Amino acid sequence: PEHLHISTLLEDEVVCILARENPLAREGALTAERYLEAAHLVPMPYSSGQRGVVEASLNTLRMQRDRRVECPYFSVAPSLLPGTDLIMTTSRHFAQYHAERHAIAIVPSPLPFPAMRFYQLWHESQHRAAPHAWLRGVLTAAARTLVAPPARPD
Repeated sequence: PEHLHISTLLEDEVVCILARENPLAREGALTAERYLEAAHLVPMPYSSGQRGVVEASLNTLRMQRDRRVECPYFSVAPSLLPGTDLIMTTSRHFAQYHAERHAIAIVPSPLPFPAMRFYQLWHESQHRAAPHAWLRGVLTAAARTLVAPPARPD
């Protein structure tokens, strides 16, 4: 909206996550055709008019996937994947975080989705407020650590 300020925090690659034991987790097994035929775990939209990168891209390509399960809590969704044949399409950083905690595999997306962009938004009334500017700076710095290459030891 025009009354809000915006800054991009980071852009992230789109990947798929699925149970490690899922046959589609093997290298090269997840083709575009299999992706579209598979059962998907998808986050519920924040509003009826909201469309994420994945849904908007599929719509542009005139493709549909099997939205088998909707999860109202995005951060809970990866924990639902082990022991199922479900696929979730998400950002690489989110996937890596959850792959360290659950028995899930990260697989490259078989479709050419654009990068996911993450933003911070704030109202004009807070634009010059020192505490708010400080917090925006902290969030920007944290996002940069996610995209910066790791420091090499001397």
